[in-house]
Amino acid sequence: MESVHDLVSGKYFLLLAMNVKSQLADFMPQLMQLQQGMASCGLLDSVKNNPKLWEAVFIDVPGPNATTGEYLENLVAVFSESQVLKNEEIDVYKLFSDFIESLTEEGDLTISHLLKWTTGSPSVPVLGFGKPFSVAFVHCQDGCRCRPTVSTCDIVVKLPVHIKSEEEMLAMMTSAVKDSSGFGLV
Repeated sequence: MESVHDLVSGKYFLLLAMNVKSQLADFMPQLMQLQQGMASCGLLDSVKNNPKLWEAVFIDVPGPNATTGEYLENLVAVFSESQVLKNEEIDVYKLFSDFIESLTEEGDLTISHLLKWTTGSPSVPVLGFGKPFSVAFVHCQDGCRCRPTVSTCDIVVKLPVHIKSEEEMLAMMTSAVKDSSGFGLV
C-alpha cells in the first residue's frame, strides 16, 4: 500500500506534467524537429552529457559586463573622404569617446545600457562580439535636432554631426538610449 506522501507526491508530479504539457503542446512539433536535428549532428548527446557547457546557448544567462575600454576597442569610425566633413566627424567622434569613458556601472546610464542599445545585449556575448562596432556620421540639414541611432544587426552607431558639446552629447545619448528601453528578448 502507498503512503500518503507517495500519493501526494505522485499527484503533484502528475499535475506538473499536465501543466507542462498544456504549455508546450503547441510547440511540440518544433521541439521534436529540433531534437531530431540536434541528434543527427551529435549535438543532443553533447547537450545531455555537458549541460553546463550548453547552458548559455539555451538559457538567457548574463555574460560578463563590458568595460568602457572594451567598448572603445570595438569601435571603428567610418570617416568621410572630404576633409571638411571629416573634421566635423572627428569632433563628434571625440565627444562620443569622452561620453563612453564617462560611463560607469552605476547611475542612470551605464555601459551596460549603452551596450544593450548598440548590440541588443547588456553584456558581452559568450563568444565575444564577433565584429567591430562601426560609427557612421549623419550630416543633417541646418537646424536639425535628430538623435543618434543604431542598427543592432550590423552594429552601426549613427551620430549626427550637429552635436557640438559634451553636455549636448550626454543629453542626446541619454535620450536615445533611454527611449529605446523596450528593446529586448523576443
